[in-house]
Amino acid sequence: MPCGQTVVITGYRGGDPLMSNETYPDPVTGIISVGALIAGLRLARRTGKGCLVDFSQREMTVGLLPAAMMDYAFNGRVQGPIGNRDAVAAPQGVYPCAGEDMWIAIAVQSDAQWQALCQVMGNQDWARDSSLGTGAGRRQRHDEIDAKLAAWTRGFDHYDLMHRLQRRGVPAGAVLKGSELLVDAQLEARGWWEDLAPPEVGKVHRFVTTPWRMSASPFRPSTPAPSLGEHNDTVYLDILGLSRAEYASLQNAGIIGTEPRWLRA
Repeated sequence: MPCGQTVVITGYRGGDPLMSNETYPDPVTGIISVGALIAGLRLARRTGKGCLVDFSQREMTVGLLPAAMMDYAFNGRVQGPIGNRDAVAAPQGVYPCAGEDMWIAIAVQSDAQWQALCQVMGNQDWARDSSLGTGAGRRQRHDEIDAKLAAWTRGFDHYDLMHRLQRRGVPAGAVLKGSELLVDAQLEARGWWEDLAPPEVGKVHRFVTTPWRMSASPFRPSTPAPSLGEHNDTVYLDILGLSRAEYASLQNAGIIGTEPRWLRA
């Protein structure tokens, strides 16, 4: 992007920059960096030579924005915030449903999907306008469609409407609250959650499993995340081969321990 120019792609059209409320690069960088480390280990085993894994969070995040980066690189265009809109799908947005703060996401990606949406809506007069039969026509009148579509979706439960639209081939998904995610049938069917009882918490909580499946090894965490210093004995004595005296010396010097530094006496 142009040097010194602030580029913002999150937010509503014509509005101020907005945060996503999710620190997305942090967990994604952790997952992808593991893949980079595994690639380095495979190379070392195959060639007998080590390698440097240089993994920048900023560079990884840029890789998640290919459309904006390539649009500037090839066309010189600096993208701005477009809210929930899309360059191809129309209409696309998040629309209100029955109840307090209940929503559904809908993205019409083809003329056939638009016709299917019209049929689910009961072929309302406004939707039969021939100018809305093409993606270009719908994009031109997106604001008008949004208002009409929102008035219709308000009469439905977000889950019920999602299933109704999906059955007709219209891409749609209920926008779920945290409490709904924990009991979502799709996530349950995919084995997305695992119930674990961290000892420091003392009761069972639901945790996200790894986002991949391996044919020859478990994919679930199976145990809660380790507490600080939980595996010190294994690492320093068994793996690094320190003597008991050396290990105790590190502990006494406060170099290693099992509690945060700021809590130590």
